[in-house]
Amino acid sequence: MAVGVALILVLVASGGLTAMLTVAGWRNLDVVGADWFVATMGMTTVWLGTAVLDLLVRVGIVQIATEMVITVGAITVPVLWFSFVVEYTGRGDLLDWRGVAVLWAIPTTALGGLLAAPVSDLYFAELRYVPRSNGVGFEASPGPLAWVNLCYAAFLFAAGLWLITRMLWDHDRLYSGQALGLIVGTLAPVAMVGPAVFELLPPETPAIALGFSVLGVAYGVSLFKHRFLDLSPASRRVGVSEAFDDLGEGVVVVDVDDDVVAINERACRLFECQKGAVLGAPVADVEPSLATLESDVGTADVRHGGRVMAVSRSAVRDTRDRPTGAAFVARDVTADRRRKQRLDVLNRVFRHNIRNTMNAVVGPADVLAERTEGTNADAARTVYDAGQEVVELSEFVRDIESMMTRPVEPSATTVRPIISDTLASVDADEAGLPMVDVPAELTVQTDGRTLSLVVKNVVENALEHGTTATSANRADGGRSERAPSSGQVRIAAESCADGCLVHVSDEGPGIPQEELEVLRAGHETQLVHGSGLGLWAIHWGITRLGGAVRFDTDGIGTRVTLWVPDCTVTEETTVVPPRPLPDHVGSTGEWFGSTATDSNDVAP
Repeated sequence: MAVGVALILVLVASGGLTAMLTVAGWRNLDVVGADWFVATMGMTTVWLGTAVLDLLVRVGIVQIATEMVITVGAITVPVLWFSFVVEYTGRGDLLDWRGVAVLWAIPTTALGGLLAAPVSDLYFAELRYVPRSNGVGFEASPGPLAWVNLCYAAFLFAAGLWLITRMLWDHDRLYSGQALGLIVGTLAPVAMVGPAVFELLPPETPAIALGFSVLGVAYGVSLFKHRFLDLSPASRRVGVSEAFDDLGEGVVVVDVDDDVVAINERACRLFECQKGAVLGAPVADVEPSLATLESDVGTADVRHGGRVMAVSRSAVRDTRDRPTGAAFVARDVTADRRRKQRLDVLNRVFRHNIRNTMNAVVGPADVLAERTEGTNADAARTVYDAGQEVVELSEFVRDIESMMTRPVEPSATTVRPIISDTLASVDADEAGLPMVDVPAELTVQTDGRTLSLVVKNVVENALEHGTTATSANRADGGRSERAPSSGQVRIAAESCADGCLVHVSDEGPGIPQEELEVLRAGHETQLVHGSGLGLWAIHWGITRLGGAVRFDTDGIGTRVTLWVPDCTVTEETTVVPPRPLPDHVGSTGEWFGSTATDSNDVAP
């Protein structure tokens, strides 16, 4: 008697757990797989409730009814569970109307055989009442349909468990807790099928229903601790699949034999092929040039149909670092290549043709200015100054182009000589001698030539606008239109973690906001543009070094701070520039460059 009460209590507790899981799933019906989960847990709850009723009421008609309901559960729960697993693992596309029809073909036939049991022995070969200690029991011998359905259920459980186990096999830590709970919970009732079918337990013991007690606990842990409904692998699998097809770049994945196993829509458009025609075919069928590309050797230009694609090939490895194939990524760079061609031609014309022409103008204009007087001399001097400006601008453009096209070659670079060389290249008598506070031993691992050009532009800008009143043309193509100043320029540098800071301060009127707005926008227009190339040269150069530049200005002066990181800081590392030390100009600027953050929100 005590055993019977304990058995009933276990079944009631199990039914409570599965009912709670049903409610939890119902509240998350918008989650992928939740509908099938609700159906599975709901049917399991009905099964458990019926098993309790079967133990409590030993009346013939009730025994028949409970046996029928439990049998319906045994037929339908494996299919419902497998459907949940298919959607949970991100393979819901298999459950279209055709897939569902195939999946339910055998169970539907079995249910038909069950309904026909009074007149047919297809599902139950024999039906009989047997006396029990507490009343009448009902027993049935399985017929051919029951054995077929049992084998089918075993296949579904094996297939579903394999799908879940793959998450553990693939070392997917994000879902391993969920997978383990689902495996343990499912194996418990499945393990009780053998004792139930082969009558290894007393006839009145609902073996499979007892297994649901473990299922309820394990599934509850997976649901409430590991969040298997709101953090299911279906979201990632479906999301990755959708993103693969929606990528703006073409992707072709091949196996170790260079046969195409996946290709997205963009790649089909770029290489003018049909997905169905190239899947399983050699990659050369997509584009012959792809078959000759080597892995991990950078990007190569591939021409196809009058267009140019930049294509890279990367090796693909599994979680155990075994080679499984390669992935080609193709990007249409036709417009970029044509734009580069136009810029190369225009740059050559500007640097050579115009420069040579202006040299032919500057020389005679200088001679005329020397040999004439009055208005003629003034006109000749104006021509000379304008021509000299164009010549200097072309040289400045050449320096910028060289900085941006040559490889970055980091080395141990001492900052003090760069400052000294910069000051030696300017007219100190006219500009005023800056105050320099740079430790002689300060060294940073960076490209010295690029840093020199950046520092030169910062210092020249400070000397021009922070010390003298001038409206002269600048070598970078702009004009000085700021208010006069007779303040002092100060140059300082300090070592800090992973690099150094270079500060250049002046007491001029500050950099106009419209100049900084152009840097914020990242481009110029006919209506919004800077006054020259100086700030762009600073921004481009320091960004190329992996650093940043900050402009602090308050109307009475400007402080430019260069963050120059050591080359050990890679592009993938997020470096937060240290906050500049407090000064009279305050701290109202913002960082520009590869380590830039939101303005005025820089961690110290």
